[in-house]
Amino acid sequence: TVDGEIRFWNVDGDLLRAPIRTSYAPITRMAISPDYIAILGESESVMVYDRQTGQHIETYRAQSGPVFSVAIDGHRIHVGIPGGGFQTWSVTNQP
Repeated sequence: TVDGEIRFWNVDGDLLRAPIRTSYAPITRMAISPDYIAILGESESVMVYDRQTGQHIETYRAQSGPVFSVAIDGHRIHVGIPGGGFQTWSVTNQP
């Protein structure tokens, strides 16, 4: 969102839980797994949140330039970086 909040609705449009407030505004990309939410803003880092509690878990910074894409595979966060490369981190503070 443009205000940096992550909101969850059901198909009827009812808000399911309190929003997760982030320091990214706007949020440009996001990946969701059963355990985590990984978000990108307009920077070189990825913020990871616990999906159930909304607690910030980790912030990872790419080694070279802005992050273009994000994916979650179990307890690993994968990001696309300039030049067609990627970088992977293991989430150490697991829910």
